[in-house]
Amino acid sequence: MNLKRRPRHERLPSHLANLARLSTQPPPSTVQQTTSRQSGQQQQPPLPSVVRIPPASPTHRCNICQTRIPLPLWEQHLLDPTHARKIRLALYNQALEDGSRDKFGVNIMPADLDFGVIDLSTLSSWPTRENVFYIRLEEGEARLENIRLTSRLGNLATFRDANFHVRFSAAITLVVGVMYAVKVTFDPKGNRGFYEDRVEFSFEVLSNGTKFAITRQVTATVTVEAHRRQLAPIAPYVRPQRRRRDRRGPVTDGTRPSSYERQKTAWVYRIPDFKVPVELNEMFEHGTVESRVERLERELGSEDVTYAQFWQTLLWAEEYQAHKDMENYDQTGVQFVGRFVEVPGLAERRPSVVIGDSVLVRPTDSATGRWFRGFVHGIQQSNVMLGFHASFVTAPGQRFDVEFELNRLLFQRQHFAMSNPYQKREILFPNNDDILAYRLSAPSQQEMNHRNIYDERVSLNPPQLQAATSIAQLPAGTIPFIIFGPPGTGKTVTVVEAIRQVLAQKPDAKILACAPSNNAADIIADRLRFALSPSELFRLNAPSRVKNLMPSLESYSARYDDGSFRVPAPRVIMQYRAVVVTCGSGSTPDGVGVPKGHFTHIFVDEAGQASEPEVMIPIKMNASERTTVVLAGDPKQLGPIIRSPMARRLGLEDSYLDRLMSMNLYSSLENRGVTYVKLTKNWRSHPAIIDFPNNQFYGGELEACAASSHANICLGWDKLPNPMYPVIFHAIKGQDLRESTSPSWFNIEEASAVRDYVRDLRLDPQLGLEDEQIGVITPYRAQVKKMRTVLHVDFPDVKVGTTEEFQGDERHAIIVSTVRSSLDFVEFDLRHTLGFVANPRRFNVAITRAKAILIIVGDPDVLGLDPLWRQYLNHIHANGGWRGIRIPWDPAEEVPAMSSGENAPRYDEQMRARGEQDLRDLVARISAMGLDALDEVEGLEADADLHWHEDE
Repeated sequence: MNLKRRPRHERLPSHLANLARLSTQPPPSTVQQTTSRQSGQQQQPPLPSVVRIPPASPTHRCNICQTRIPLPLWEQHLLDPTHARKIRLALYNQALEDGSRDKFGVNIMPADLDFGVIDLSTLSSWPTRENVFYIRLEEGEARLENIRLTSRLGNLATFRDANFHVRFSAAITLVVGVMYAVKVTFDPKGNRGFYEDRVEFSFEVLSNGTKFAITRQVTATVTVEAHRRQLAPIAPYVRPQRRRRDRRGPVTDGTRPSSYERQKTAWVYRIPDFKVPVELNEMFEHGTVESRVERLERELGSEDVTYAQFWQTLLWAEEYQAHKDMENYDQTGVQFVGRFVEVPGLAERRPSVVIGDSVLVRPTDSATGRWFRGFVHGIQQSNVMLGFHASFVTAPGQRFDVEFELNRLLFQRQHFAMSNPYQKREILFPNNDDILAYRLSAPSQQEMNHRNIYDERVSLNPPQLQAATSIAQLPAGTIPFIIFGPPGTGKTVTVVEAIRQVLAQKPDAKILACAPSNNAADIIADRLRFALSPSELFRLNAPSRVKNLMPSLESYSARYDDGSFRVPAPRVIMQYRAVVVTCGSGSTPDGVGVPKGHFTHIFVDEAGQASEPEVMIPIKMNASERTTVVLAGDPKQLGPIIRSPMARRLGLEDSYLDRLMSMNLYSSLENRGVTYVKLTKNWRSHPAIIDFPNNQFYGGELEACAASSHANICLGWDKLPNPMYPVIFHAIKGQDLRESTSPSWFNIEEASAVRDYVRDLRLDPQLGLEDEQIGVITPYRAQVKKMRTVLHVDFPDVKVGTTEEFQGDERHAIIVSTVRSSLDFVEFDLRHTLGFVANPRRFNVAITRAKAILIIVGDPDVLGLDPLWRQYLNHIHANGGWRGIRIPWDPAEEVPAMSSGENAPRYDEQMRARGEQDLRDLVARISAMGLDALDEVEGLEADADLHWHEDE
């Protein structure tokens, strides 16, 4: 099956392009939801029928891959490249183990040579280290033919630093009982990091001419010893064993937070459960991801599948995965302190818990199996306060089992929005004919010049001015208008100005402004408050939101006496000119009784960060035929976070903004100012920082307009390899590590280097940077935690966070730690080994946050497997920004961005094949089996059908 990435509109079922069908309501279900509003009875939209998935086939379990495969797909599985690669992995490992054994009477000591930990500060006076292997012939006759280092024999050996050295001048006939010393010299060339190589000792048995080899690993670590001691894992990582959940006992509910108890009387209808259908749940349980994706793609491509059914099926796939993920956080043998329970990983949002969520608890080894459901009333660092039923009591020393329950509210709201009868074709599936139908045109220069602009910055910025003018002139109910805002171009400034223009031009206008996160929604509200009074602007907060809100917005929000947030009555909400809310809470006005169509305009900022069903919550639950929709965002930056690999591959990670902007309607130059505006003036970064992403993602249209007073402050800094180029790539080979039961990765060597850069930036009086002007971005939560540990004493206000936490943020200095450093060409998979790093959108966000200087710390061997990273590293190298170990490839070699032909391997596959060839050559040199071992692959693959057993 072809799972190549295709534009979102192409991956939707083809019949969705049939505009006539979209005007019809979804087919009714056998389940009808009848609810009541305060004004009387109201029939809610019928639920769409479930996509019918045939019963799952019998499965076999592959003992090599440890996955269950449906019987009809078994033959296909045997031919799968991943399956074959795992067979090769076992074979290579066997050959490498064979090569490291002493044999034919020759012993080499020690088994591995470790130079230990070398403090970075000692290299200036003691730049190299020496250590020794000892060879001893116990019996027989043998000659030492050669000694070589594996690193000097590979495809790219000429481009790599030679850090280990072994001197060998001539063959030696060994004498039984005599000890021969082989000196190994280590020279890190002043660079920190983890170093490893393999010494290959080649021998010949004199009696029969048999040639054989013995290998030994050599390693060394150059670091700051104090940092290594501070950041070392407390305990080695152990994959937690998932315990099968038991639901046989009764459940006693506890008390909900006061905000929930008060608020529930305001809702005028109850959202249906929309639980995962049994047949879908059964299908999700069996087969590989590929087989499940194939089945879903086949079923969703049916002509009978509606828009609602398509998205609801993907939502159920996502929910199934979310349930599975929650099981990873189950605990056993936990002790309570009052009503508090400690949750390891809570600070890392593992799991993500908010007020109102529920947790199941029962005494360990409970005889009755009775569960108590506690509701989250408060969160303090790693502790959660739970509200239980009065019958829940704890005794000193008593232990409990704890299971976290998935909060399904956002899933329910998305399902409810999808099942809503609002199906306005122009909003869901606009087309070029709509431009004529609504008489849309770009505003003239005269129209823009005569508009009274409130923000002077907009009046001086032609793309922003065009966007604000176009939106103010949009006819009611027209197709969506998009503000395409690349990094640092003032997207939110434009949104706020457009809202003010609409309110000024249309006295009866009512605005619903949304964003995927509370932080993004707060920013919109905070900027609007300068123009709107508390009687005109309302920041609508969910009752589950914790009590932190910027002080400037307190008078624009509503709370209960205990500080929890309150949703006003519908008549109160309808009095405001603008209401700001998150997308997830975008159904709240409808839920408390605000009639559809009350809001004349719906604005969605950061629209690319939310899935299409999430963005549809505020649109489909509040819009009428005359509502105008405006989206703002950047499809080249972060998209929604989707857990399910099935849902990702079938399109849930592609936003509504992505889908629209993949159409000519929103990408052609002739439609600029008509259906969309692209902001092009970057006010954030030094030209060198924005240069590469500009050409890579934005067609070279961005103009570097940042003030030199902040963009140039780091030029001439003594740590810059090129004093006039404020970008550094510091090449370090570290080690991937994990802590205890956390699956997240961290890298001590990179953390240590980042800490030193922060120190150098902060303490340089010529730069004058404060903590708040420096940010550290890293893709893994564990690295975030380690970085905060190493920085908090001396530099407590330096922001450290994941890429997601820096979306929309900026700092004078940004340091990026990419973390991943371990590389195995056999097991290597770009999606898993590089993870978040090998994602163009995260890449784009990470490297575009800096104003004056960007520093990236990473392993070029790993990053270079991704074509985008490799191009960027070549770009930095060409501009003189490289530090650390030598660039391990030819930077002048062209890097193809994708396959050169339909059947050509992807770039990362080509790199993996090149590395695997080096490994094959190594096996051929060192294994007693030689190349014959590699020929056994075919035999293993032919017999692979023996590696399964029938289900019991």
